[in-house]
Amino acid sequence: MQRKRRSLLDVISGVLAIAVLATFAFFLVSPMRAFVLVATGRGTGCPLARALWTHSAMEAEDARQTRISKASRIISEDAAVGIDLWETPKGKYWLPKNQKDLLASLLAEQEEHIYGADDLAVRAGDVVFDCGAHIGVFSRVAVAAGAKLVVAVEPSPLNLECLRRNMAPEIAAGRVIVVPEGVWDTDGKLPFHMDPANSAGNSLLVGEKGAKPRPITIEVPLTTVDNLAARFKLERVDFIKMDIEGAETNALRGARATIRAYRPRMAICTYHTRTDAVQVPIEVRKAKADYRTECGPCEEQDFRIIPQVMLFY
Repeated sequence: MQRKRRSLLDVISGVLAIAVLATFAFFLVSPMRAFVLVATGRGTGCPLARALWTHSAMEAEDARQTRISKASRIISEDAAVGIDLWETPKGKYWLPKNQKDLLASLLAEQEEHIYGADDLAVRAGDVVFDCGAHIGVFSRVAVAAGAKLVVAVEPSPLNLECLRRNMAPEIAAGRVIVVPEGVWDTDGKLPFHMDPANSAGNSLLVGEKGAKPRPITIEVPLTTVDNLAARFKLERVDFIKMDIEGAETNALRGARATIRAYRPRMAICTYHTRTDAVQVPIEVRKAKADYRTECGPCEEQDFRIIPQVMLFY
């Protein structure tokens, strides 16, 4: 009897030890955690091979951001408007005040090619939609890649001021058109929530988060990608990038005719809401069912592995 009890205790002790080790491995060993999350269905849109390196990729992104931040400095300001001119390893940029880390993050993302590389990136001669153009970081990348025209869509007044200054030569040359509106599934107006601490987080969908200072809400005009393509009499659209803080599925509904007509390559952010990673591909394929998909960089969010961007081609 004692032997049986000892055997049972040994089994229980062994199971408990394994459970403890597995728990520690889950929380402390990032590839193990990623494997478990993907295996249990919490890796929507991210293949296992990429998901396993999520933590390493995020560390590399942090390192890029730190390097760029250390090498950047303010060289001028427009205090009346509330913007600074930064000199960075990637060139000079006007940016709303007190957002150095944001600028370094945006530039690090472009160094990682989060909106596509090689054949999936912007190509020479492309007509490009930059939806959520912010201050023009991606618009500048697209122009440098040889884009024939960039339609830069941005509703935030302060971001627009920076965008127009940052892209002034390209605007004057007709290679960039600035649209001071938000993209949606219809024309109209909606409240637009602006965070003074993060000008890239301004959103049509995200309101009060309890942040300090409190977000500011204004009303902005809305349009659709389809209407813009008609407004500017575009003969084709080759590339669409959307990073619009949760409004991507709505904006895709407003781009169906353009997607059906031209089948552009697309880089669509899928991390702003809990349903983006599922709903964005659905909306894309409602417009064009034969799109192929590639996962961009992945991130861990709420014990899920999800793509920051999904690439369609």
